[in-house]
Amino acid sequence: MTAELHCHSLCSVDGWATPEEIAEAAAAAGVATLALTDHNCLDGLSRCRARAEALGLRFIDGVEFDADWKDGEYHFVAFGFDPADRRLNELCRKQFRQYEINFARFIPIIERRFGVGEAEMRAALPSRYRGHPAPVLNKWFARSYLFERGFFPDSETATREMSAVATEAEQAFAQPWDWASFEEVRDAVHGAGGVILVAHPAGIRRGDLAGQLAFIAELMAAGLDGFELYHPSNAREPHFDALVAEARRLGCAASGGSDTHLEPARGGIRSVPGSLAPDWVVATIDGALGRRRR
Repeated sequence: MTAELHCHSLCSVDGWATPEEIAEAAAAAGVATLALTDHNCLDGLSRCRARAEALGLRFIDGVEFDADWKDGEYHFVAFGFDPADRRLNELCRKQFRQYEINFARFIPIIERRFGVGEAEMRAALPSRYRGHPAPVLNKWFARSYLFERGFFPDSETATREMSAVATEAEQAFAQPWDWASFEEVRDAVHGAGGVILVAHPAGIRRGDLAGQLAFIAELMAAGLDGFELYHPSNAREPHFDALVAEARRLGCAASGGSDTHLEPARGGIRSVPGSLAPDWVVATIDGALGRRRR
């Protein structure tokens, strides 16, 4: 049996599937336990839960936060919180607004370079974010929209051209994103009864086991509950077994998943070796939640 504890619906600005489609894809892949972890957003949880439970899956409420820690910006996944918690919802709304605030700097550049204005892009939002009650303009949407309109011959060119737009749009800003601090996110998650883990730590210090373990230890000392383990970027590390051993040694919460966004070109949940988590990591999350609530 496996768990999928890191995946994104179109309630994430860069996701493509509805929350219901995520649950259906997970069930088709043989997943037993599912957590939806949209970026800075809780909007898809109730829909995904309803479909997952109808299909016989266990569902865990999840979310992936961007947060600042010391000198960098990192991702954190949270699980098992109360999705109705007022403080957590306020934090998500504040975080999610960053996408539109950031993209406002892109609009005049896109209009100048490609002749596509804000009104045209807004009109296309409902078809891209099917059933989303309040989709926002963002750079991931703009890239796919301009690609579909034929402004770029391939996805590589689209990525390169939009990176150039981003460089121009953000050059005057030392910090283009105003994310919450790790401490603010930690306290909101814990206050809502959940646990928080750092996402894909191997992607932060590629190839450096000692650096990865030191990074995890430092965050654990600051109140982190554990770290994501079975993720494609972690599984590619030659020392992946050492990360597994560290999770077991610490007895901390561990998680994992494909990190799929269900892009049309990729089809369903990716079957990357090691990207779907074994059931024992779910037990570590349950244990951490139990300790947090005592």
